[in-house]
Order: sequence, then C-alpha cells, then structure tokens
Amino acid sequence: MKRVETNQQREARGSDFLVQFIRLLRVAGVHDLDNSAVDQVTKEVVRVIEDDFTVFNALAIQVAGDQVYFNGEFIKLKGAAFEAAGQARRIYQRLSINEINISNVVDAATLKDFLRQFQRAMQSATPTGFAQLKFTNIQVRALDEHHRIGIDQRVALARSYAQLVVILQESVLLLDRKKPLPLQRIRRATQALAQTAEGNRSLLAGLTRYENHEGDPAFHAAAVGALAMLMGLELKIGRKALMALSLSAVFHHIAEPRGISSAALVPEGGDSEELRQNEALSTALALARSTPSVEVVERASIAFEAAQPAAGDRKGIIPSMAARCVSVACAFDRLILPGPGAAGVRPDQAMRLLVEHSGTRFDKKAVRLLASIVGVYPVGSLVRLSGGQIAVVVSAPRDPNLASRPTVRVVEEKGAEASYLIELEREPNLAIVEALDAKQERLNVTHFLLA
Repeated sequence: MKRVETNQQREARGSDFLVQFIRLLRVAGVHDLDNSAVDQVTKEVVRVIEDDFTVFNALAIQVAGDQVYFNGEFIKLKGAAFEAAGQARRIYQRLSINEINISNVVDAATLKDFLRQFQRAMQSATPTGFAQLKFTNIQVRALDEHHRIGIDQRVALARSYAQLVVILQESVLLLDRKKPLPLQRIRRATQALAQTAEGNRSLLAGLTRYENHEGDPAFHAAAVGALAMLMGLELKIGRKALMALSLSAVFHHIAEPRGISSAALVPEGGDSEELRQNEALSTALALARSTPSVEVVERASIAFEAAQPAAGDRKGIIPSMAARCVSVACAFDRLILPGPGAAGVRPDQAMRLLVEHSGTRFDKKAVRLLASIVGVYPVGSLVRLSGGQIAVVVSAPRDPNLASRPTVRVVEEKGAEASYLIELEREPNLAIVEALDAKQERLNVTHFLLA
C-alpha cells in the first residue's frame, strides 16, 4: 500500500526528483559511466526512486513546450528546480522526446543500461531514434505536442489566471482591513502564471478581457499584470526582470479598493492630470504603508510613476520604462472595462486611442509593444468577416505587415465546440470588415477563446 502524503509533500518530492534525475543525466552525458562520481550519483537516484515509489505509481518527467511536469503536474520552479527544468528542456529537445517515465523500481545496473544508451544519443551528431529504444521499467516517449502529455495547458493557464485573481481579491480585503499583503502568495501565483503563459500567450491576452462589471480592482490588477508579463516575454527579458515587471503591474492599483476611477482615461492636461497624479500618489502611499517591505516600496514607486505622462509632467518627473509599460497596459484595460457607471470602448478602439496619444501621455515603444501582442484587432475582439461570418480574434498575426489579418474563431450557433479557426494571413479572399460590440451581441468571447 502506498504512503499517503499531503499535496505539499508530493510537490516537494516531484521537485526533488527532477533535480536528482536531471543531475544524473547531466553527469552521464559527459563522464565515463564507470567513473566513481557517476556510480555515486546513480546510487543516490536509485535510493530516491525506491523511496518515491512508496508514494507514487510512476515517476515521469515530462516537457511540453516550455513547461516541465512531474507525473502530469506542474513543478514549481524554485531554486535548484528552476535550473534543472532548463536543463531538462535542453536535453529533451536535443533527443526529440517529451517524456521519460520510470514505471517501477530499478536497480543500479538497470539504470546504467539506460544511461549508456542515453550517453550514446547525447554524444551523437544526429541523436535520433532514442524514443524508439526499449528499456527495463523505463519508457521514453516522443509525443505530438497537440497531445500535450495528457495535460490541457490552456485549462492550466486559465486556472493559474483565476488563482491570481482570487489571491488579489483576498489582498484587497486585507488592505481594506489595514492588514499586510500576502506577498509570498502573490509572488507564487504570478510565477505560476508566467510558467503556464509560454506557448499560450494569445490565450492569456484573451483572458484579460473577462468582463469586470463591478470594477473589481483584483480583476484589473490581474489583467494589467498579465499584459505587462506578455510585454516582458515579448522583449525576452530575464526571469528576474520579468517577475519584477509583472509584480509591479499587479501591485499598481491593488491598494485602491474603491474601484477603477476614470481619471486614467483622460489622456493628459489640466485638472484631470493633477487628479490622476493625486490618485496615484494616494494609491502608492497606501500600498507602502500596508506592508513594511522594500519590495512593496519599490512596487509603490512604479504605481506612482505609471500615472505620469511618458514625456514627463510639469514638475519634470519622467517615469521609468517599467512604469511606462504598466501605464499602457493599465490604460488599455481601463478603456475597455472602466467599471460601474462608465461605458467602455471596443478593444480595437482602445488600441487606436493609445496610438493617438503615444509620445505624450503614453510611451511610443510601449504602445507598439502592446500592439504587437494584442494586435490591431486585439485578442478577444468580436469582428465580422467579409464573408458574413461573426468571429472572435484568438491570436495576433505572426507577420507584423499583416497586422489586420489575425487568426479568428468563427462563431457557430451550436456553440464553441462547433466553431472553427481561420488564419486570415492565409485567406486572401477573407478580411475583417468591422469590429462588433460583444455586449450588444450578447456573446461570451472567453468561452470561444478556451474552445
């Protein structure tokens, strides 16, 4: 009978197995297998395998896209596990495989037999065919990416986004009660979102368009955090910088629980500019007072800077590049979903407004960056095609010269399951003729994005 452990304990085992097993593969890839160092690492891994089989029925390290899994569950990439995950991706990519599955306890000799074939493949100039080899109690598989190793990454991404929203809703309540923010939980949720976003960036952009009828600041914070994250991923910035940008975006409005004001919708000038800056200062101070932390103070400064015009205000304050990205993401979301008592605009109209005011209120580079992510017709837009079909935009075009020809999912009366995709880049006889208002059409675009 298997030992029963908590989810946290099982997650820790999965993370540790990843570290130990990938360490063994790395050592075997470069050293003679009769080396004492290899013998020692092999014995350690055999011991780990024996112990883990008292809890699990199999031990599988799987890679799908940029994601790494243990037995079909996301591995939280912290510390040594983060480095091991990167090494696993490189090894699996070189061998053209997606999974190594240990189906039963193995001894050192059996593991060595596997390592000999692994070493031969890794040292080969053309390492093909490794997935076709047979081993005792060890299976290697190369899977169709669409199979996703039995894991629906789109659903996993939606769950990660929903989890972030829930944690931010709890954070708003804590701030309202003058209690500190749950920093570690917010950071972990943001990290999980970043891990699931790769390979599904268009879907993440679409999830930010979830209706926010009540002006819930948690939905706004999550949307801006996700959009800023996508901007960072597009720039290919490092992991540390990506998390700093994403967290700054998440925190930029979370200390203002009264809802989303309309001040940020006003491009610039006069009393409206002063109102926007005063609100930003109040938000930043509330955030800084809430939790005694250097990190929170840093996020608070971004929250204040994001309200300043990109070209600088009358006092000469010029926002940082991170703040400029947050500002653009914030305005895009607020223009579409301003909250109770205010009428939002369509996503394509919001993008045009940002372009019109780039170089003054908004940074030109940040606006172009957001446009490259969401497109001329942003993901989640409802459009009508020249053939009469109504469709939901599901991803921006790959070719920037075809910016008005995204991939769309045609809406069918039978529901999202009956809908189908059209890549307008490859359909010269079809084009978008107009953007529609999803509210007026009474259509839930998120349902079609997840189809």
